[in-house]
Amino acid sequence: MKVIKRTLIISFIITLLLSVISFFGCNKDIDAGKVLPIAEDFIQPWLCEDWSVEQWESHLNKLKDAGYTTIILQSSADVQDGAIVKTYFIDENIDCEQSPTVERLIEACERVGLKTRIGLLNDDAWWDEITDKKVNNWNELGAVVSNSLFEKLSANAAFVGLYWSFEFYTQNKGYETYWARLINAQIELMNGYEKEFPLLFSPYYSAYYGLSKKECKRMWTTFFRLCKFRTFDIFAPQDGYGSGKVKATAKIDKKVKAHLEAASTACAENSNAQFFVNIEMFTNIDGVYASNERIEHQKKIASSYNAKGLISFSYSHYFCNK
Repeated sequence: MKVIKRTLIISFIITLLLSVISFFGCNKDIDAGKVLPIAEDFIQPWLCEDWSVEQWESHLNKLKDAGYTTIILQSSADVQDGAIVKTYFIDENIDCEQSPTVERLIEACERVGLKTRIGLLNDDAWWDEITDKKVNNWNELGAVVSNSLFEKLSANAAFVGLYWSFEFYTQNKGYETYWARLINAQIELMNGYEKEFPLLFSPYYSAYYGLSKKECKRMWTTFFRLCKFRTFDIFAPQDGYGSGKVKATAKIDKKVKAHLEAASTACAENSNAQFFVNIEMFTNIDGVYASNERIEHQKKIASSYNAKGLISFSYSHYFCNK
């Protein structure tokens, strides 16, 4: 009887220990270690196109007070029907409508002490079927914008890199081979500049395609093996939490973790790029804001995947004047 009782007690203790190990192993966000702050934020040009330097300065001070160090202008040139129709900077060599948004932003950053990354092209045709002709055209137009921005900003300490504005997404149509051509052309162009600047891109998990973790990892692995990322380029997938009305539940956590694990592993195993996470905290037409508790929860999850930095979309749009 004593032997049986002792055996049962030992069995119970082992089971309890395994349960504790399993719990903490499967819930990485609970034992995340150091939780990173969100240091960078996106802003889209339609919101700030006409801001004066003083208005920019006021906005950047709000970001600074909230702990941000860098603002990312999501794009700096609009493309339509294969041509640049508008730039958010001044360049007399580009024949289109122009606004001095970038110049004002840079001046305000200098005054406030923040840094900025500048996005490249915006084209609604990105969401249509991708073709060789489109890829070649985007590479040509992207070079025009990239070269102009480099000439204008490279000597300014507030400018810290470029953002690849076209959003990649998880899919099973083989688009990653086209995307790699676009990214490699941009990196090759930047390698020819006198000063090194990182390229940042921020893809998202597509619920439409609904890829599994295994499928996501396979897709990103193919992409990274084709790309020539440098050690200072940045891969910052959006975490997939969605709009403010989404609550922190086991179901949404499972989806987010699967996506981030697939992306971070594929990046670490097949690329030189740094891994960041873009925290989704936008508001839909319902006007529901993401709670502070949910955002902190997202930061914990993102930090647990060895992210080197956190970005948000978007404090500038939804929280600055809340």
